[in-house]
Amino acid sequence: MMTDEVAQRLREAIATNRLLVFCGAGLSMAPPSSLPSAKKVAEICATIYCDGMGGTLAPEVQADIEKMAKHFHDISRFEAVFIDALVPWADFKGEPNPGHDAVADLLACKALLAGITTNFDPLVEEAASNLGERDFRPIVEQNDLASERAHAPFLKLHGCMNRNRHQTVWHRDQVLGPPIADRMKRFREWLAANLVGRDLLFIGFWTDWAYLTDLLAENLTAISPQHVYLVDPLPADDLKTKAPGLWNWVHRANIVFHHIAESGADFLDELRRLWSRLFLSQLLRAAGSTYQSLFGSASPAPTPAAHEALDSRALYALRRDLTGIPRTKPVRAKTPDDANYIAAAIHHRLLESGAVYSEHQYSFGGRRLRLLSGRGRVLSAAKADFQHEPPIPMVESVICAGAHADPSPAHIVRAVGSPTIVRAGSHVHWTTHHDLVLQLGGAHV
Repeated sequence: MMTDEVAQRLREAIATNRLLVFCGAGLSMAPPSSLPSAKKVAEICATIYCDGMGGTLAPEVQADIEKMAKHFHDISRFEAVFIDALVPWADFKGEPNPGHDAVADLLACKALLAGITTNFDPLVEEAASNLGERDFRPIVEQNDLASERAHAPFLKLHGCMNRNRHQTVWHRDQVLGPPIADRMKRFREWLAANLVGRDLLFIGFWTDWAYLTDLLAENLTAISPQHVYLVDPLPADDLKTKAPGLWNWVHRANIVFHHIAESGADFLDELRRLWSRLFLSQLLRAAGSTYQSLFGSASPAPTPAAHEALDSRALYALRRDLTGIPRTKPVRAKTPDDANYIAAAIHHRLLESGAVYSEHQYSFGGRRLRLLSGRGRVLSAAKADFQHEPPIPMVESVICAGAHADPSPAHIVRAVGSPTIVRAGSHVHWTTHHDLVLQLGGAHV
């Protein structure tokens, strides 16, 4: 469970741009992803080889994926047999879990300085696509390091099953020769340049993929972070036994170490909720003077309690709507923007007036409405941004806060397109915020 102290340290790390996350196999083993463990992969490979191909493997090889990979590498059958015929690649695909969703979100808005993984699976990439990220580009080859991207870097340290399966790392000897040795050298240089003085969050590294933790420990010995957070439900003695190199490294005198004994996916989901609530509180506070201008009284202090009951999906929906971002795009905002202050002030007033918020909608005055930030655009332009969204059931009207009425609504708004906007085949009413402000006791603006 995330303690108040850890939560505050993580808020500070995000605010000062120094938090990075390391994701290991344990993240993708959590449901609903439920990817197989290293032991399970070894068992599957052994069954295919021994039963399906009539081969033989020593008992210790059948139970250890690293020894199995090395065996086929040593007999020059690594790519043709192990990679192409034995590895159950289909089992490395699945549904992203809340931890993957959290990493994708925090990379999109750069709440994380970077993400680093030893996983081959594409689940973070799929989670990013689900959030509307159309061009998520992980770093897989050394040339990728120079590419510009809208999201924070996501380094796939040991390769990617969708890019080049033959260059995924399965055992230590692979990193000793080209082309993987060259790639790993460049990645080590990148790690050394980007991790010094940062705060590191480890998710799912203390697993049975022993060679990964050993390699990671070797690559991190020259790096001195400020805080290291290890999220793993195992007790400390077991973690020390599984990865002694990493355990010794995080217990150096100049590192503040935190062990959080819980599921990595659950912890990342809670981190996402923590960040979302922080962003919303900052936005409401920054919109205080706008609230006063609209409603004629000073805004009370933001009430985080109003958001406490919301899960990460609902909080993300609220961040999306209050920053005017359709569901076809990811939320990028990390700090409040004055273009969104009117929407934030009205959101605050709605909650004070008894409105009940759920994902993308409010129940208020016997009707259901959606509140969006219009960001100072004319209504038709704001409306056009949302025309390709999936429908939201029950919403009767969309309040585009901060938008301006079109000079010729009969011509301009209709030009956006007929019933394809927000709810196919429906007549959702789009309007600016002025009437709602009056209904909420505000002044005509």
